[in-house]
Amino acid sequence: MKMENILACLMLFAMPLQADTESEADPSFRIMIDHRVSETEYPQTALDDLALIAEARDWSLADAKAQRKVTEILKELGRTLRAEIGDDYIGAALSPLPGQSPTIYVKGEKQSVLEIVAEGIQVQGNAPYSLSELKSRQKQLHGILINYGYEQIETNIDITSGTVNATVLRFEDPRLDVLVLPASVTERLPASLQSGVSVTIKTESFVNLDASYGGIEIHNSTHRCTTGWVVEDSSGNTGVTTAGHCPTMTEVEHWASGSHSTHDVTLEGSHFGEHGDVSWYSTDSSDLAYFYFDGLANEVREVNSVEAVSDMVIGETVCVYGVASNSRDCSADIESLSASCTYTGHGTVENMILMDDYLTIGGDSGGGWSYANAAYGSTTGSCDDKSIFSPADNYDDAIGVTVLTQ
Repeated sequence: MKMENILACLMLFAMPLQADTESEADPSFRIMIDHRVSETEYPQTALDDLALIAEARDWSLADAKAQRKVTEILKELGRTLRAEIGDDYIGAALSPLPGQSPTIYVKGEKQSVLEIVAEGIQVQGNAPYSLSELKSRQKQLHGILINYGYEQIETNIDITSGTVNATVLRFEDPRLDVLVLPASVTERLPASLQSGVSVTIKTESFVNLDASYGGIEIHNSTHRCTTGWVVEDSSGNTGVTTAGHCPTMTEVEHWASGSHSTHDVTLEGSHFGEHGDVSWYSTDSSDLAYFYFDGLANEVREVNSVEAVSDMVIGETVCVYGVASNSRDCSADIESLSASCTYTGHGTVENMILMDDYLTIGGDSGGGWSYANAAYGSTTGSCDDKSIFSPADNYDDAIGVTVLTQ
């Protein structure tokens, strides 16, 4: 974060949850993980992505495999805990060190879940808010900041501290400078938001929608974006997705094995709001459950599954491909599972996944986020100078379609 881009920041009672020393990771945790890795057979698609993950972080392949194994353990554990304690299970976060002990977060007493949790996984209990309460507070704060008149806003939840974070772009009108001071922003908040809220005010634009001009895959006469996933509606009609903020497109282009073809597309549905940023188009060609994952390799993968938001983990690596960037990037991790962003002149998107770095460029809008053969979502652009994407898990609510899988 550039210091010159920050005017001020105020943190109100955003106390991190304290680790329980008696549940710290056992020194043998990595040994156990490595043993689990040795028993795992990896498809080539996973090995390819793990190699990219390792390269981006200067890890060994063994480190990348270990971190992914911990991720898979947390996904399974999360499903069990949601069945046992419901919304009081807030989520899980990986250690930044590969294959080391992760942490799960619960609202109630940690004793209620210790018998379920594997040895070596840390538990932090007594969180101030459940997952749904955090999301409700985020939605309330974002709406208030819109009403204040801010045109660029990013909000997200931090499950590790129980905090709702907000970033806004300061006003250009000097008569409104009173709202530029964070204290004057937060002192206007209702009593329920006077603690556990962080507000940062920036002096430079920090949001971007990744639409552009140029020769990329789905386009009209002036704009081009990227297709993400093949989808189908409840009647079995199929088509392709792109970003909802992309203007109405007319053609999709295929470049494969040295051949080139174009196909007409028809807009069937579009959404930019509560359920993300996504649209879908029917085509005059056959739609199959494959996706281009790396333009440099010019190869496709099968789509075998759609990742549920509830199974995603803080610190989990997800890869992205956009036709403008034209290469697969696996260098960013999930930072928040609930982010909202207000774009000047476009409105607000909600329930987005926020990454910890900005990986895409203009023209990548709509491009797929994935790991191996699993669809995670599709690119919107940047918010607070970090990538955000619409979860594929929400497409049905947004535009009435689901990702086609094999």
